[in-house]
Amino acid sequence: MSFPRQCIDDRSAVLVVSAAGADDAIVEWLSGAEEYEVRAVEDGAAALAAVGADVWCVVARPSLQTDDGEDLVAVLRERHPETPVLVAVDAESDLASVARRIATAGGRIVPTTGADDADRQALQEAVRTALGEGEHRHADAWVRSIFDQFFEHYDVMGFVKDAEGRYVFASDYSGGPRPEALLGRTGLDLAREREAPLDVMERRHELAMSVLETNEPILEDVQRYGEGESAFWFSHTLVPWRDEAGEPRGVIGLVREVSERKRHERSLERQVARLEQFTSFVSHDLRSPLQLLQGYLDLARAGDEAAFDEIEYATERMEELLEDLEALATEEEPSIDRDRSAALVTTARDVWSVLSTPEATLEVDLPEATVVSASTAGLRPLLENLFKNVRDHAGEDVTVRLGALDGGFYVEDDGVGIPETERDDVFAEGYTTAEDGTGTGLSIVTDVAGEHGWDVDVTDGPDGGARFEFRNVMMATRPDVDYALGPPHEIEDSVDVGGIKTAGSAVREAPGTWTVRGAGDDIWKDANDFHFAYATLSGPARIEARVADVEAVNPFSKAGVIVRGGREDDATHAYVGRTVDRGPEVAWRSEAGAQTVTQQLRAPSDRAAWVRLERDGDRVTCSLSTDGERWDVVDQRDVALPERITVGLAVCSVVPRALCTARFENVAINEIQRVE
Repeated sequence: MSFPRQCIDDRSAVLVVSAAGADDAIVEWLSGAEEYEVRAVEDGAAALAAVGADVWCVVARPSLQTDDGEDLVAVLRERHPETPVLVAVDAESDLASVARRIATAGGRIVPTTGADDADRQALQEAVRTALGEGEHRHADAWVRSIFDQFFEHYDVMGFVKDAEGRYVFASDYSGGPRPEALLGRTGLDLAREREAPLDVMERRHELAMSVLETNEPILEDVQRYGEGESAFWFSHTLVPWRDEAGEPRGVIGLVREVSERKRHERSLERQVARLEQFTSFVSHDLRSPLQLLQGYLDLARAGDEAAFDEIEYATERMEELLEDLEALATEEEPSIDRDRSAALVTTARDVWSVLSTPEATLEVDLPEATVVSASTAGLRPLLENLFKNVRDHAGEDVTVRLGALDGGFYVEDDGVGIPETERDDVFAEGYTTAEDGTGTGLSIVTDVAGEHGWDVDVTDGPDGGARFEFRNVMMATRPDVDYALGPPHEIEDSVDVGGIKTAGSAVREAPGTWTVRGAGDDIWKDANDFHFAYATLSGPARIEARVADVEAVNPFSKAGVIVRGGREDDATHAYVGRTVDRGPEVAWRSEAGAQTVTQQLRAPSDRAAWVRLERDGDRVTCSLSTDGERWDVVDQRDVALPERITVGLAVCSVVPRALCTARFENVAINEIQRVE
């Protein structure tokens, strides 16, 4: 008996099935063995009920049937294929005909007379052999059960590939294809079957073939896929799969997503880099207000009263910088206050008035009311260092333009530009082409952008100068548009969207009050899994609700309001809501089938106690409120939406098989009309 068997099940059992029950001689012949116990039942129904995990062999008399009249041996073999079935046949029977029937049913006959010691020993030996087979079969089933439960509760992908790189086994994991869609295919096959490149599968195939060629394992190989906000990481472990003779049969692998860990590592790396830059930042960022202070002191001494206002501004700016730098030096993790909206145009004009030369020009192609979800203290260093960079490199008569992108903004100039070969280097610490430059300005720009979750890129401006583009910015160019409410609409139905493994539900508790339960991987990147309680309407529309509670299934479990181009998995959408432990969140898919991009505000969850979406043409506005009275616009973007849309409540657990329960109150869906 194997050690796992001893630890888990103690003794195995042999079940004797005979009309004579415990009085059958077979029971006596088999009793007394140390490695197993003997049990007896009298009919087929009792036998089917008695076969359990510890019954590793059945010994039956021939011609036994179930209550339905089916052959007992055949039914046992079908329901319990891991349990061998022996049929004890008297020597006087027609062994040939019985043997054929028993073999067809999947059993094995053992001739007995009941009087010959040799026959008894033969039966005992046959039982021991069957128990050994049963142990192996039960052990296989036991191991399968262990790994099934492991993969069910640990979100990783286990797989086995043959010598050609084809999947012969794959476990189910969140965000991945269904196992049955993988079997018999290679990663290259799967990539070719998709309209968009499937780099993950291609890379996994390359790793598997490398293990097959070298016969060497690959352990914890971390690969990055995608760029910017949509980047994600997988860790791959692959080892050779060999047969009994040691010859290669394929590859055994384990894959798990480590994106959260990598983002945390990168965050710590950025923090370390900022601390190393501390001295440079102090001297660099304090230089401008010090120069301003020194310049206006002489004017103040000469009696210029207006100079005191500039001196006051310079000292206030120095105080802000010192507070920011103190926070940078003491916090374990970077944290920019995004709990307020910064006036982008006003802040830009303010910074420009201090840093520009009289010959330089700032052109603004943005509404004056434009806001970004950042504090002014967080936005100002970015603009200061961009404008300083222009002043140092583009000449005194430069023209700088500030304008809008979809989901962001740009700053460009008509100077000499940045050569394409140097664009990857300009954001590096220490890089400068100015004779008296410190090389810290543009690295500060990337730090500020990174802490806000913004993507930054440099390219050519239309006039040949440099153009800095900031994308995935929570920004509103029309935060002050007012709407009049039109006809209301009620939620009419609910549905699971995406690859849901556990069905969700939506229940109306009272007028305007809903309890929604949803599972799913996420609403992020390629994942689009949630439970959706919706209404269908046309034209401009608003949905708002109070998110009263979200069950803490996962830190990213979420509940909010959503507007979609339809119920299809790949439909365009805009979402705003709250997470359990990551604050308020917005999510966008601007084009059908594209990846969903998200942003979380570093703010308490009660900032998103109330959430609102307004659809006006292709423009969608996300707003938050703490009380349902005063609303703050946090983001606006263009989303390709049809005239008729679905709007409603979305709940996602971010754990594939677990349901998250969320409660919504004061749910209101209305048609709206803009007030001019």
